Amino acid sequence: MKRHGRWSKTQFLQNEEWRKKTIKNSETYVNNLDELQKHLAVGFNYPPSQYQLHLQFMLTPFTPFHYYSYINGLHFTPGRFFPIEYARKVLDLNLKYDVNDNTPIEEIVAFYKGKGVDYDAIHKECYDRYGKSHELLSNFDSKDFDYIVVENKKAFKLSDPITLPEASPDLKALQNEDKTNLQNYGRPYAEGKKPRGSYYAHPKKFPADVTSW
Repeated sequence: MKRHGRWSKTQFLQNEEWRKKTIKNSETYVNNLDELQKHLAVGFNYPPSQYQLHLQFMLTPFTPFHYYSYINGLHFTPGRFFPIEYARKVLDLNLKYDVNDNTPIEEIVAFYKGKGVDYDAIHKECYDRYGKSHELLSNFDSKDFDYIVVENKKAFKLSDPITLPEASPDLKALQNEDKTNLQNYGRPYAEGKKPRGSYYAHPKKFPADVTSW
């Protein structure tokens, strides 16, 4: 986490062109980048969306597509997304609790709620904060977009005036194109704009003095 934090500050937040383009009033954070930490969305998905339980670490603002998902309750889904604030409070209890592969997540959440850690309250507090952070930092310019998508069903050409294109574009293809243009990992791309990156597939070996349940 610390290594990623230093890399993010060096490669992104200290890059003036990126910072001014992405973050509204970014000059207020130049000398206090740690102030942006209050605008982070950090947590886990369960079940995980990839092949390992990994920590999602996102700095607002979200992309327009993801913000649309957020306001429609399709992002950071209750019962699936677990903010790091919740995980930390559970761990702070230092309370052993036996589970197995078939233990329902609802049962685990109810157990810790009985010990004073309320998932629903923590999730709502974090969810509301994510939206406020997005609204505060969002710096998108309509000049940077070719289309506006209405209700995730139809794309309109961002011209003057706004019009329906002669041939309706494939919305999924538009989303994938945006994703490719915006993603930073794996650069430089291999042939066909495929990212070169991968994940580390081997489990960590803990020091002898670190115990687990």
